[in-house]
Amino acid sequence: MAGDGSKMPREELIALVLGLYADRKDMQAALEQLRMELEELRSQIKGTPPNSGNSSTPPSRDRKGNRGLDRQRGQRGAKPGHAVHTRPLINNPNKVIKAKVKTCAGCGEDMRKVEANAVIRRQVTELPKVARW
Repeated sequence: MAGDGSKMPREELIALVLGLYADRKDMQAALEQLRMELEELRSQIKGTPPNSGNSSTPPSRDRKGNRGLDRQRGQRGAKPGHAVHTRPLINNPNKVIKAKVKTCAGCGEDMRKVEANAVIRRQVTELPKVARW
């Protein structure tokens, strides 16, 4: 290309303008393609919070899925087919605490004169104090 273009012959200027026009059309087509790809990517991640898969956040910051409140973490007790082992209750404990209900937890009614329909028996085993020598 020579200087500012004012000294170029007319045919070269026309060829230059036509070449620039073609380049402009190619760049516009490429730009439109990039815009469509960008819009497609935005629609894919729209509404998705950042997590370790789509951003630089660590996995410890990922949201956990909805877990049912009544879902048990694991089976407790003996597995199916195995005998259950429990500590037997002592017939003559050192101390007996009778805890009677005085009022209803729901309505607050006096329960002292109501006959009990169930008795719950629990046993707490404490280790003896260690003698220091």
